[in-house]
Amino acid sequence: MEDRTSIKYQVFVSSTYVDLIEERKEITQAILEANCIPAGMELFPASNKSQWDFIKKVIDDSDFYLVILAGKYGSEGIDEAGQKISYTEMEFDYALKSNKPIIALIHADPDILPRIKCETSKTKNVKLKKFYAKVSSGRLIKKWTNKDNLKSVALSALFEAKLSESHNVKAWIRTDSVETIINKSEEGLRKELQRAEEELNKMFSLEHSQMSYINRLEKIIYEAAFNPSFLKENEEVDELINNMQYALGLRHQHSDE
Repeated sequence: MEDRTSIKYQVFVSSTYVDLIEERKEITQAILEANCIPAGMELFPASNKSQWDFIKKVIDDSDFYLVILAGKYGSEGIDEAGQKISYTEMEFDYALKSNKPIIALIHADPDILPRIKCETSKTKNVKLKKFYAKVSSGRLIKKWTNKDNLKSVALSALFEAKLSESHNVKAWIRTDSVETIINKSEEGLRKELQRAEEELNKMFSLEHSQMSYINRLEKIIYEAAFNPSFLKENEEVDELINNMQYALGLRHQHSDE
């Protein structure tokens, strides 16, 4: 059976950054405890096309996309349709378009968040509410209230996602685990080949012995046809009979194994 601890899923974490620094730490810890690999661009904002292309590559290489929504809409860029949206929403749209399994963690009540963690722009507030609605539509979501319960919420969501999507994602397997599987298979095959070779050698050896006895027996029968006393006088007959019984006994025993 394959060692499940050697299989790791890569999880791309998407959110605003400055207002969720502590929360992202909790998420990263949860991902690690779930035996997964965290990936995200919080220290590498997508401020130009080349960086955005790299972000898409990281999402492509990830097994799950995890988005965290709170009180900020975030910095904005121009998406492929020419619309001005936040980079978090841009990442979400790309993951959705790529049919990437999405884990959505949204704040239960963003209005209670400290003012410094909320949008002051009315335009961005409208966009944030629409983004909340988009993320919440057509998928299961998990709600969190503060960084203290975010980790347990994330662990629960990751567990459910791994159970439901494990057959659809590629995952990472440790190289040494793959080598162990291959080595075990090769070792088993070598043993089977060695055993088969030994069995064939036994069979050929027995066949050769029996043919030798049969040839000798034919000569004895020929001699006895012209000299009936030959069977009584020749000690080779008794030896031959005993050897044939032994050989046949071995053959019978071998066929029963």
